[in-house]
Amino acid sequence: MTATDERKASTFVVRLWCEPRPAGEPEVWRGTATNVASSNQAGFTDFGQLLAFLEREAGLPRQAE
Repeated sequence: MTATDERKASTFVVRLWCEPRPAGEPEVWRGTATNVASSNQAGFTDFGQLLAFLEREAGLPRQAE
């Protein structure tokens, strides 16, 4: 494999959970993501926040919304 054949890769651990809520209230999902290589971690309450963290940590350009 040559240097030009190398591919960038990042590994993340993503954990999602549903917060307990009183009966009749909407579910609230939360999560954390950890970059395995750097141990950088972020919490999020929506997938846009998760995507922003993954893009930033992986060095990807931010996607237009």
